[in-house]
Parts: sequence; C-alpha cells; structure tokens
Amino acid sequence: MTWRARLRVIVIVALAAGGERAALASEGSACDRPSTRVCGAGNLPRVTSREWAEDEVRRFVDRAVARGTTAVALTTEGGHRRAKMLPACTLPGSYTEVRTRPGSGRLWATNRVLLLVGEVDRSACAEATHLVAAFARAASGPVTFSAVLVPLPCPPVADDAVARGCVGAGLAGTDRVARATAAMKELRAMPVGKVGVAEFLEVYALAPDDEAALGFLSQPYANTECTLYDHADWVGDQYRAVRAPSGETVMSLLPPDDPVRRANMPTLDVEDGVHSCIHHPAFRRCFPGLAEPVDEPWRCWEPAPIAAPSGGKGAGGRSGQAGRAGQAGRAGQAGKP
Repeated sequence: MTWRARLRVIVIVALAAGGERAALASEGSACDRPSTRVCGAGNLPRVTSREWAEDEVRRFVDRAVARGTTAVALTTEGGHRRAKMLPACTLPGSYTEVRTRPGSGRLWATNRVLLLVGEVDRSACAEATHLVAAFARAASGPVTFSAVLVPLPCPPVADDAVARGCVGAGLAGTDRVARATAAMKELRAMPVGKVGVAEFLEVYALAPDDEAALGFLSQPYANTECTLYDHADWVGDQYRAVRAPSGETVMSLLPPDDPVRRANMPTLDVEDGVHSCIHHPAFRRCFPGLAEPVDEPWRCWEPAPIAAPSGGKGAGGRSGQAGRAGQAGRAGQAGKP
C-alpha cells in the first residue's frame, strides 16, 4: 500500500468523526461547499496598517502587484510582533485581484498558498518566515491595510545545518522533526476541527518533507476553508515514498516533468473553481469591513476588472486587477506563475 493509500484510510476514519472534508467528497460544484463562504484564516498571524506605516504599506502593495508572492520576516521584540518585508526574496506564485463590493476596498490573493520544500531561496530569503497569502487595502477607516500570513517551509529534514529563517529557525532537520512530532501528538489529542490553523500549518513548515508531517497536513484537524484543504492535498500529491539506502522510507519530491506535478496546478481560475477549491482565492472572506468580495450567486468568485495597479489606497470597490488577464471569466494574475 502506497503512503497516499495509507493516508486515505486515515482520512476516511477522521471524516467519520465529521469535519468540513466530508463535504469535499460530495457530488456537485466546489462552489457549494460550506467553507467557501467563511474565513478560514483562524489564528494565522497578520500584519496591518497598525504595524506598518503608510509608506511601508505602499511599498509592499507596489512590490506584490509587480513581482508576485511576497515574503516577510516575522519576529518578536520586547513582547511585540514585528513583520519586515523582504523585497529581494522571490517566491513562486502571483497575486490576483478579487472583485469587491461597490464602496469596498481592494483585495488580492496569491495562487501559491503553500510552497514545497526547496522552493524558498535560502540565500535571498534567509530571514523569511512567512508569505503573504492575501491582503486588502482601503481608502479610509481604523485599519486601511491587512494581510494574512502563512508559514514558509523550512529546509529538508535531512539538512543537518541549522535553519536561519522559517518557523524552525535555529534548529537542524532532526530537531525540527522532533518538534513537529511533539506538536502532532498534542494536536491529535484535540477534537477534530479544533486545532488552530497556525499550529496546523506550522507542523508542515517545520518538517515539509517528513512523511508524518505530510500526512498530518492532509487530515481535517483544523477548521478552515476548502481552499486551504485543497492546497494541502496538492502538496501531499507532489511526493512519493521511496526506500533510502539506509533502508528507511523517506519522502521524495516528484520530478518537475512528472504528470502528477502538473495535475490540478494551483491557479486562480473562475471556471476551474467549479471543480476544485484550489482555484479559489484563499482567505477572501477574511477582511470584513475592509474589503469584501462581491456576492457569488453563480460563481465561486470573480476577478476584478482590469485597471492600472496602484500602491495608493484603494477606493470605490470597482478597482482594477493588476497584471495580465484571461478570457471569458478566467482570472488574470499579477507577477509570475
């Protein structure tokens, strides 16, 4: 039995206890799943206009729209959490602007919510701990900017060097596996769906190519949205279990040209969103009062009309989508794929 087959047995058992993934196995459009209508960010960290001055927000928006998925270094100093943008750190993926209600702010989301091991440049991104998965910008209000942060994967677990960035900074591979294993033991003791989204994703970030951590990522422990579930499933599908020279089973990332690597790629696409939540913008329901997507009676979501991007404060809701655009309902994406 392959590792994915063993995992499916575990997931089926977990689903018997309930949870949103029971809906994922049902017939019908992915747009009809209950968690498409809720914010699945949970306790993931955020950076807002309370932490970043207007100039910092403007630089971030300009960089994100022009160059794609953007990394930050999240640190704690004197009991206060700080987020530092890392403009030189280039990550896979790009942002698409989501159409928002008239009078609402502007909203962007990346197509790459979860990255694979090896996709983070450990030189240019040495300090990076998180990527910005989605962000919103408004013209006025107590908060004019907010961004949801997702932890970046640490180096491979076989790496004996101490990690500099990521949530496992200061730990070598074996130490990160030990921390992830202890976290999984604690989190599995909690009721299904009661695990925090941040703790759920940090297990994967600590040990991104560990079999147990990958299996944990593909189970419905956290109460989140189907977009994140489908990204987690896609990550698990990129690996296969192989026998190492030592005789132990290890996870190996499939070659880039493997057909499985190209199947159901994370792209933000209105038409494909009917079939899989991996094509929905993640966390688009997480900015109430700041930027709210249009009502979606017929589609899962809609891209914003095309217009020139601006780092300035968004207003009017009918804001433009940066970058290239597709045809007939296919969302364009700013930056690189």
